[in-house]
Amino acid sequence: PAKAALLGAVNVIPREYFNISCRSIDIVLQESGSQAEAFLIQQLVEEMIIEPQTTRVGNHLIAIRGAYRWVQTFERSPLSHYEGPTPKLVRHGVYLITGGLGGLGLVLAQHLADTYQARLILTQRSDFPVRQKWQQVLSSNEPDEDICLKINQLLRMEQAGAEILVCSADVTDPDHMQTLISRSLNCFGQINGVIHAAGVPDGAVMALRNYESIKPILDPKIMGIQMVDQALLDLQVKPDFIALYSSIDTVLGVFGQVGYCAANAYLDAWAQERSTNQHIRTVAINWDFWQEAGMGLENVRRLKAEQGIENADFLIRNGILSHEGTDAFERALNSHHSQVVVSTQDLDYRFTHMGFQNADVSPGREVNAAEPSRKLYPRPQLTTPFVAPGTQFEKDFAHLLQTYFGFRDVGIDDNLFEYGITSLDMIHINNSLKEKTAVDIPIVVMFEYPTIHSLGQYLEEQHAE
Repeated sequence: PAKAALLGAVNVIPREYFNISCRSIDIVLQESGSQAEAFLIQQLVEEMIIEPQTTRVGNHLIAIRGAYRWVQTFERSPLSHYEGPTPKLVRHGVYLITGGLGGLGLVLAQHLADTYQARLILTQRSDFPVRQKWQQVLSSNEPDEDICLKINQLLRMEQAGAEILVCSADVTDPDHMQTLISRSLNCFGQINGVIHAAGVPDGAVMALRNYESIKPILDPKIMGIQMVDQALLDLQVKPDFIALYSSIDTVLGVFGQVGYCAANAYLDAWAQERSTNQHIRTVAINWDFWQEAGMGLENVRRLKAEQGIENADFLIRNGILSHEGTDAFERALNSHHSQVVVSTQDLDYRFTHMGFQNADVSPGREVNAAEPSRKLYPRPQLTTPFVAPGTQFEKDFAHLLQTYFGFRDVGIDDNLFEYGITSLDMIHINNSLKEKTAVDIPIVVMFEYPTIHSLGQYLEEQHAE
């Protein structure tokens, strides 16, 4: 599992560096000087000289075992829906949810309360008011809105028949986890299941990352499950299942999410390793975007707050609804798989559309100014008025964007994110802009200056210097 974290970089590097393709080659070391070692070396040489564009989608994750070359693939798997209580979840069962006061943690906790009248241990790293002070917090003259929302939801769970133990604990701290498990056993006598939902989103490109900034993203997931697992082992607790909240971003590779993808790749591998070597049902669930909760929704809200983008809702239009997510959770838990990807769209299409650099298909949409003219649509309603391009750079860039988006008028003050641009779109546009202007514009700069005018000013300043 520790080595699997490297897959985060393997999947994300081509998203942030358009001219780089990556492959992970998993090998078994052979005895030095042996014929098997010579054969392995030849296999590696052949692997390294394969042109990236001639390999098939998915061939960037490779395992060599003897004479065989294995690649990672994904298969559709209809998961059974149980009528009535699901076999892995029991009425009045005791369930520990790390990150339980986060968005997805609370959604699952509410479901377990409503359906199973569960006894819940919910954790978060920051302090949370003790049960005896909840009403006092709610009636405060200057209440904390976020804490009040959580308290009200916890009260609804209790009304549904749940018993709740809220604990402030750092999942990366072994002493905290030992204390948490001991307290849970003292309170409820057992632990039937563990859901590891703790995590922190990423949000910076690799060029801006260092050890200090990426460690807080890796630790809650990687160190977190290690500490929880060790505490369960030390206290001889054997739950019926362990479910790990992973992300589809890890499978697809997403711009600006190298730490998050690496941490979840670890969880995916940990679930597979545990399923092979232990007798506890373990599953990693690679969640797609949720409409009503989770890190993705928080990022949309941040995007609106920081950049004033009112139409950022394009990001959540096809997201998972809460009742769909809890249903998918139960189906994944009761399947035989150690890893389940929950995708709102066809996964093969997403691989193709996102344009892996080592794929034998063309990326998404290509920008080709020489293509035959096609119908251009009216400019959408944006937060800024239309301002026509003036300089040659502004005219060239506007024409490129008109061709790409299919809109008749693109203004120099239009924020590209309002058009629903994705990180892949930005990479294609960046590449075409470099070809048209013969200027090497770092992709990071385009994210920092997302309008034609602001980018033009930046380039003028750089040229003057």
